[in-house]
Amino acid sequence: MGVIKTIFIIVLVYYGIRFIGRIVAPILLKLLFNKAQQRFQDQNVNHSDSDREKGEVRVESKSSKSGTENKSNVEYTDFEEVD
Repeated sequence: MGVIKTIFIIVLVYYGIRFIGRIVAPILLKLLFNKAQQRFQDQNVNHSDSDREKGEVRVESKSSKSGTENKSNVEYTDFEEVD
């Protein structure tokens, strides 16, 4: 009798979680997507440049001296084909 009662409780809990999940999961996903959409819109508003004319291009980059290192210290390796 104890085994049947335990199996019944396990099945009842399983179906209870599934039922509650079907109700709660869409609400949580909707809140999550709305929050992500709001963050995206906030980022997009901060980066919009309405003062630029159509077709104007502006390149903003950080000047980095690490990209202009001395290239003469590079070792060249010559590969040969093996037949």
